[in-house]
Parts: sequence; C-alpha cells; structure tokens
Amino acid sequence: LNYISDCEKGKNEIKETHYDEKIIVPEMKITANQIIEDKTSNYKAIELPIIYKAADDFLSEIAMDENVSNRMLEIIDYEAPISENLIIKRLASSYGVSRAGKRIQEQIKRKLQMYCVKNEIKYTNQEETKIYWKITQNPLTYDKFRKSGTESNRRDIKDVPAQEIINAIIEIVNTEISIDKEALVKEAGKLLGYSRLGGNVNSIIEMQITTL
Repeated sequence: LNYISDCEKGKNEIKETHYDEKIIVPEMKITANQIIEDKTSNYKAIELPIIYKAADDFLSEIAMDENVSNRMLEIIDYEAPISENLIIKRLASSYGVSRAGKRIQEQIKRKLQMYCVKNEIKYTNQEETKIYWKITQNPLTYDKFRKSGTESNRRDIKDVPAQEIINAIIEIVNTEISIDKEALVKEAGKLLGYSRLGGNVNSIIEMQITTL
C-alpha cells in the first residue's frame, strides 16, 4: 500500500531492502564410505546361453568355430579384468562342459593368444595365470575393485587381479588413521568379499601389501 501511494504522489523511488543475515550453504563433505562406493562394485559373472556339446565335439570346434571367438569377446567385455582360468571356465560352461580337461584348457589358451594378438586385447601376467583386459582398460591406471559374491559370482582369490587387491588395500590405508598389517589384511579381504580369511586369501593379500 505504501508503494502505491508513493507512485500516486509522483515519487518513483523504489527503496532497496538490505538483509544483514548471511545465507549459510551447508558444506558438502565426501565421506570415506562414499569414496569407496565410487570405486567398488559387486563382481558379477556373465550368463551366456548354453549350446550343449560333448566335450570331444567342443574340443574339435575351439580352433575353427567363429562363435567360440565371439563368446570369448563377450566374456572379456563383460567381466574384464578377468583371469585366464575364469575365461576357460565360462567358455566351457557355455557349451555345457562342466569340467574343462587339460586338452580343452590348452586349446582355449592357444585360441585366446591368437585372438588377443588379432584384436589388440591386453593381458598381464599374474602368478600361474594371465589377466585379460578390455581395450578401454589400462592396467597401469585401473583404480577399481569388485566384491566377490556367492555361487557363480564368487571368485577364487587367485583369480582376482592384483590391481583390484592393491586398490582395496589403498582404500583402507586412505580411510584409516592408523592400522596394523593384520587388520589391513582382514579389512581388505572384507572389501573384496572374503569374510573368512583362509591361507590363500591371507598370503595373496599380504604379498600385494609388500609391493606398495
């Protein structure tokens, strides 16, 4: 009403209103748990439609069948970084072969080597196996790790890429003010999905700690 009356009097002044109170914007804090969540995910195995083959028939088709190569690519693209052992297991299972014998394993390994050279797919050596990577992944800058699940989504610790184990260890070190080696092994194991630390889990995590 005051503003209208002023206009009627020919006073075209609009007074500014000043606020002395400060507007406080809450500070956004990133917690340690949020940082870990950004770098971790649950490990999930690929589920391929099964083409049932007898073991001998599968063995004879590995070298020549283009479908085998396509399935290799699907496995690597979905699960990489992935161990050679798991590629063999996934591929054999997708043909209804529950257990890959030595001849099947050797044939798949040869097929993998030729396929990777042809398609410029990277791999890194790790103890008794190889770790295969997608073209878009760089083993030197990879900073994620995946939590092992149950049944088909569970990985033997020997099949977990060393880079994932190291990344889990680094996350624990970065979020703890002080932690001893025994607790570090235990917490890293939990992050990777191993609530019970057996001999292999302990020794492999401890081995990676020594590389840092």
